[in-house]
Amino acid sequence: QMSAGRIGEGDIETGMAGLREAAAIDPEATRPQFLLTVGLLQQEKFTEALDQANALLTRGPDNPAYHNLVGAAQIGLNDLDAAEAAFTRAVALNTGFLPARHNLARVALLRGDVALARTHLDEILKLDEGNADALLQLARLDAAAGEADAAMDQLRKLLAKHPGHLVAGRTLAENLLRRNRANEAADVARGLLQAQPDEPEAERILARAYAASDDVPNAILLLKRLVARFPESAEDQALLGSLMLAGDDRAGAITALRRAYELNPRDMNSGIRLATLLMDGRQFDEARVLVDRMMHRHPLAASPHELRGDLFAQQGESQRALIEYQLAQRNGDSSRILTKLYLLRPEQAGTEEALQPLQHWLQTHPEDNAMRLFLAGELERMGDDGVKAMYEAVLKYDPVNVIALNNLAMRSLDKDPAAALAYAELGYQAAPEDPFVLDTYAQALVRMKRPLEAIPLLEKAIDLLKTEPELRFNLARAYVAANKPGNARDQLRRIMITYADFKDMEAVQVMLQQLRGR
Repeated sequence: QMSAGRIGEGDIETGMAGLREAAAIDPEATRPQFLLTVGLLQQEKFTEALDQANALLTRGPDNPAYHNLVGAAQIGLNDLDAAEAAFTRAVALNTGFLPARHNLARVALLRGDVALARTHLDEILKLDEGNADALLQLARLDAAAGEADAAMDQLRKLLAKHPGHLVAGRTLAENLLRRNRANEAADVARGLLQAQPDEPEAERILARAYAASDDVPNAILLLKRLVARFPESAEDQALLGSLMLAGDDRAGAITALRRAYELNPRDMNSGIRLATLLMDGRQFDEARVLVDRMMHRHPLAASPHELRGDLFAQQGESQRALIEYQLAQRNGDSSRILTKLYLLRPEQAGTEEALQPLQHWLQTHPEDNAMRLFLAGELERMGDDGVKAMYEAVLKYDPVNVIALNNLAMRSLDKDPAAALAYAELGYQAAPEDPFVLDTYAQALVRMKRPLEAIPLLEKAIDLLKTEPELRFNLARAYVAANKPGNARDQLRRIMITYADFKDMEAVQVMLQQLRGR
């Protein structure tokens, strides 16, 4: 008993030595030998485990547990036929011996026979409809087959029978979060907490669900409580730092990420986020020390070189930044590094030589819409006719990309207002609170002689972005189109009083002149 306890506490060598001694003292006692065999399997000493299991079998040939041990050792030795025979014998001796049935499913999966594995798992559920391991394995098989909804149904069944099953709850919640169903994920986490109050993993899931539903304050509150309970948890500190950053608490984010990296210097993601925040706050000395530590710990990684390049670039040391970005590119090429190299040489921007690496990247990584958008922006800046095709290509990979939709709408306003309106409507559906999207949609409506619909959109855009005179000028145009000259004059006068340096002031004055007497 004490030896088994030692193994449970992690002192495997002492525990195994004790079991060997107990088995030698009383060769007739089966329990020490049984536990010794289990320990050997855990240590992956399969040949010795098989010898011990066969010795048990000679003393208890009708014991299904001994046949199960023989089969487990045979799996380790990669003799699946012998393993299957042992498990089948165990089930024949006791049809309700579920460990052997689970192992038969395991053998089927090792052979790639998913259908047979499902049959074995279904047989288990006929004997024990709430069997957690069988339901979890079926969920995994559904997920592997691309049947996400079926997998989640299996997990829900499992949780209905076992409300505190942490693996099932975490897996289901993570699937829901990936599908932007944060409220349902939060319900799963609350169910886990109801079954297991103060379970830290459930609280982490709930915090992530709160954050995904834009309830950052409650997410931070939960994480602070976890950090107080588990001050040495790097994972909790890192998550708290991310949430504080989402809540615009940069100082709090730096403190939490600093602690996360101290606790786990191997966590490069925390180091990257911390270094970026330090540079954004112009805390260059601490950022440099941190990046040097990351460089020492991860000499072959691209990120430390990229961060060092960022550090030099922000301090105006372009040549040193160039060298670091090139080293980063050598250690791990990415579109982000290519873009930084391009921006580091503004005198070459737009030239065929400078654009060629970006275009080559896009040819070999056609799914990289971020690079496609960047190139589209550069082509637009250069006045290149290929920009329209580039934005249209963005939409092939992301049909509701707001940037592409808005830019295509703007480019079509004068030449094809109907097309502009179609693009703008899609952009508005995707981002109804974006003031620039509202402005574009309104301009398209005015072009299509629907100014009364445009006016409330522009008023909302102005309310969202109060310091943009261009929006007021467009609102004045909409009022003119709607035959509301008085309202138009009010907007134009406000521009003249408040925005004396407005770039289109001459057009404002011309419009005011035209409205006299109306």
